Amino acid sequence: MALQGTLAELPLLDLLEIFSRYYRSGWLSVDSAKGHAEIYIDSGRIIYAESETDRKPLGKILLGRGLLTQERLDEVLHSQTKQGGGRRMLGDLLLERGIVGQADIEEALADQLAETVYLISLESDGSFVYKVAGYEPPGSKVVVKLRIDEVVLRGMARVEDMSHLGIGLLSFRQVPLLADGVVNLRELELPPEEWKVLSLIDGRRNLDEITMAGNLTRFSTARALFSLLGKRLVEIGIGASPPPVQRTAAIQAAKPDPETLENLKRTLEGEENAG
Repeated sequence: MALQGTLAELPLLDLLEIFSRYYRSGWLSVDSAKGHAEIYIDSGRIIYAESETDRKPLGKILLGRGLLTQERLDEVLHSQTKQGGGRRMLGDLLLERGIVGQADIEEALADQLAETVYLISLESDGSFVYKVAGYEPPGSKVVVKLRIDEVVLRGMARVEDMSHLGIGLLSFRQVPLLADGVVNLRELELPPEEWKVLSLIDGRRNLDEITMAGNLTRFSTARALFSLLGKRLVEIGIGASPPPVQRTAAIQAAKPDPETLENLKRTLEGEENAG
């Protein structure tokens, strides 16, 4: 099966969310002004992505976290290059040599994957082709599988540099709360999207439930939530108190074309029933 379309009709994050809902496996080829990219999906989870422009090397991520020295990295990269076309993944080599632990490699790979996919998703002018045939991502002993909500939250936090918020917001299953001391909500001047999310925060709904209740996309919910966190209007977990920050302009999310969206859903549902 092959599906194709444009990112203007169906933005990448909406497309991935549909594949997640139907537990699809395959690979997605994306072409835009920034170049070519590929995303591999296993039963609805994103497991690998590569891009001509947006993929930060694993070695640089580990160096930045102080988990690896430049000397050790150069040594492993040299041995990797000597293996030629059949060379093994860097994470596998680092793990086998005991240079970096598996948990640290998995965390770095998860951030690398989320950031790569998120950056690809910011392109609204391009095309995609989804195929099941030829589904064979690069082999590795260390594999991470991310849900679409993890990609959105991790990717947005890294790309938009939201580390200053100091929170562990990694799942749409988490429950946001109104921050202590927030009063006179009617006096606040907020964009409609932020108002909608704020109005649905009741201390019981998680982010997925807020997204559904507000008829929002996960992208728009995450964007509004990060902004509300920066304004100290909401918090995640007990005692979270983000410092005030100067906000940058919000990224505008493209709206999926309803007809294209329904056609894709019908195609996947038909294939599922046929199987």
